[in-house]
Order: sequence, then structure tokens, then C-alpha cells
Amino acid sequence: MSAKRTGEGTTWQLQDAKARLSEVVQNALEGRPPQVISRRGRDEVVVLRRSDYESALHPKETLVVRADPWR
Repeated sequence: MSAKRTGEGTTWQLQDAKARLSEVVQNALEGRPPQVISRRGRDEVVVLRRSDYESALHPKETLVVRADPWR
């Protein structure tokens, strides 16, 4: 098995991720869903592009303005 695709991303077994690291990285750089690497049957690592990582570290605040804030 090389990779298992789900709605939450692609899961790679560690040995396959090592052998196909360029593909794992390229998928992340193209903004595809997170690339998850599993070891011994457990999801252990997530590969994503740096901008996505930065966004997760520093989420932007959202300001909601209502016409009448007292309602």
C-alpha cells in the first residue's frame, strides 16, 4: 500500500513516505489536504505547507459587526 486517501487527507505508511518523500512534499505544496504519515499503524506526523502551518499557529481574528448590537 502506498497511500490511503480520505476526506481528511492522504495517509502514508512511514516506509512509503520515505520512498516517495518528493511526492508527499509536492502534494503539501500544492495545497492538497494534509499528508499524514503513520508509524506502526498510528497517525504520527502531518506534512503541510508552511503557510498553512503559520495560519494554524496564528489564526486571524474575525470581527462580527451587527447593525444593532443590543438585539
